[in-house]
Amino acid sequence: MKEKLLEIKTFLDRGEEEKAQQMLRSLETVPVRDPAFHLELVELCEQWGVIEKIAGELHLALRDLPEDRTIIRKLALFYQDSGNLEKSEKYFRKLLEPSNMDSYRELWNILEEKGDIPSLQSLSLKIKELFPDSDLAGLKIDIQKPEEESPEEEADEQMIKESQLVRFVSLFSGREGVYARQWVSPTGETGYTPVKEPFNYKVAQNHILGNYTVGVYQLRVDNTVNFIAFDIDITKRLLNRIILDKSLWKSAIKDAHSVACNIIDLLSSHEIPAYLESSGYKGRHCWIFLERPISAKIARAFDAPFDVILPEEGETFETSSNVVQPDIIVVCDKEKITRRGCCGAPDLVVEILSPSSTKRDIKDKRRLYQRYGIKEYWIVDPVNKRVDIYKLNEDGKYGFPDVYAEDDKIKVGIFNDELEIDLTVIFAE
Repeated sequence: MKEKLLEIKTFLDRGEEEKAQQMLRSLETVPVRDPAFHLELVELCEQWGVIEKIAGELHLALRDLPEDRTIIRKLALFYQDSGNLEKSEKYFRKLLEPSNMDSYRELWNILEEKGDIPSLQSLSLKIKELFPDSDLAGLKIDIQKPEEESPEEEADEQMIKESQLVRFVSLFSGREGVYARQWVSPTGETGYTPVKEPFNYKVAQNHILGNYTVGVYQLRVDNTVNFIAFDIDITKRLLNRIILDKSLWKSAIKDAHSVACNIIDLLSSHEIPAYLESSGYKGRHCWIFLERPISAKIARAFDAPFDVILPEEGETFETSSNVVQPDIIVVCDKEKITRRGCCGAPDLVVEILSPSSTKRDIKDKRRLYQRYGIKEYWIVDPVNKRVDIYKLNEDGKYGFPDVYAEDDKIKVGIFNDELEIDLTVIFAE
């Protein structure tokens, strides 16, 4: 069977994706008692969009390693992404550990998505018992209900043109036959519960008027999406610390706005129309509306900010306030890669400058990356076609940068100069 995997990889190396996908679908793997084989097959199926085979291979891996938490978590996350929240909940419950708040938070997120209010309240009491200082401890939860419309609201409704509602519903069309409605607890905690009805003009109208808040499930039943969203929010823990300090909050919002502007600038440079929106006190949204639906796999690769989490002394990866999203990273220690992102310092970071990011990238991030021992920090200036490379010296400091112009070649230090990058290719028009 391993020979079959090699054959599939050969097809992929040649660019014969359809043949590789056909082979992946036709493999009969039930007799194989090798969890590593099944997990490798899962990675190939994820990479090349053979979604229908993933659950079966994960279950076969779990058959051979029934207590393996990594496999159980993969199943829980797969069913969550597939919209099968009942099965996702089942496997997240298997992961609960009395000493691990993260395991309870993941289950909480699933119950929120299901809108299972009784289970959320029960879980909140359990969290209060085990983690009394958690923000999820002892909450009382109610579903947000729309208020009766006043004559003034009825007049407002008439001001929204039908053509605008048609456009709005078209732009934000997601999973068919269901949308989500917000609930809110007396302490201000919020979440969403599914409503198994179409997202229609009336629902959109009530949302726009503020009668209630709704959301859509972006993934359609055919595994495609109609839009791409970049959600640039202040982390919840940081927000709780700064919300009452106006100057700190303004600084954090300014950072979120800067990140959003970088995204808009980058998209504009590739002639991709995008729209910037304030998401209130939490941050910014960037929207791309597609002319036609595209594969969710392509959208995830396009809209995939990857967090690098660098905790301060006394912080954990869960509580860290240092979360950055570099343009490119290289991580040689695979143990640092988790679903959250890179937990710890990458080996190499690349930041691509835009007019709104220059000062922060050159000064603030250089200090941060030096402090956490990132071996190489590259700053790419696409306008002036220049690359500055900072490397840690024996004292753990960045000295003066090595500067490269558009016709130079760079030997990558972390790979012992065995990898060479030709900047004439990188900066080609």
